Amino acid sequence: MNVLIKMAEWQKIVALAERVPELEKRIAALEAGRNPPKSKFSCAVCGAAAQVVSEKPHPTFHPFGDKQLTVKCNNPNCGVESTRRFNPSEG
Repeated sequence: MNVLIKMAEWQKIVALAERVPELEKRIAALEAGRNPPKSKFSCAVCGAAAQVVSEKPHPTFHPFGDKQLTVKCNNPNCGVESTRRFNPSEG
């Protein structure tokens, strides 16, 4: 009986492994249809694109290369400014 249980589990694993190429194709199709953001940063309040207005070394993490960026929302009805921690090596 134990062998049959193991065999049934193995068959499930094989069936899942056979689905991998199909699932990879579906994922690729979904990713191709996504609209990439036009701006690297977006406003935390309204979601519109935001642009960097200043950059300085991060007060705590500067030894690791981190920067503190001030970004401003491009939406004229919002215009919120906020700071972001950014590590250039991570993109």
